[in-house]
Amino acid sequence: MATNHTLLSTTDVEHARKALVGLLWDCPVGHHPTDCPLHEYRQGALDDRHKWARSLSDEVCVKVYEYHQQCMSRKIDHSSCKRRCECVKQVAGLLS
Repeated sequence: MATNHTLLSTTDVEHARKALVGLLWDCPVGHHPTDCPLHEYRQGALDDRHKWARSLSDEVCVKVYEYHQQCMSRKIDHSSCKRRCECVKQVAGLLS
C-alpha cells in the first residue's frame, strides 16, 4: 500500500509555529470560540502554551495552522456577507 508523505519546508513549519504561538494568545476574529481546537490551551499559563506549541510535531503544527486559516476565512466571509445583507436592506429601505 502506498503512503502519501507531505514534504514540509522549514519556512512553512517555522511560520506555522510562530503563528500558532500568537493564536494561543487570542483568536484574531476577536473572541474565544469554544469550538476552536485551541480553546482549552488558551486557558493555560503562557509558558505552558509555548511549551505545548513547541512540543507539536511539524506536521501537526502545520495542520493546526491550516485549520485556523480555513476557519478564519469562513468567519470573515460570513461576516462580510452579513454586512452586505444589512447594507442591501438599508438601501432597499431608503428606496422604498
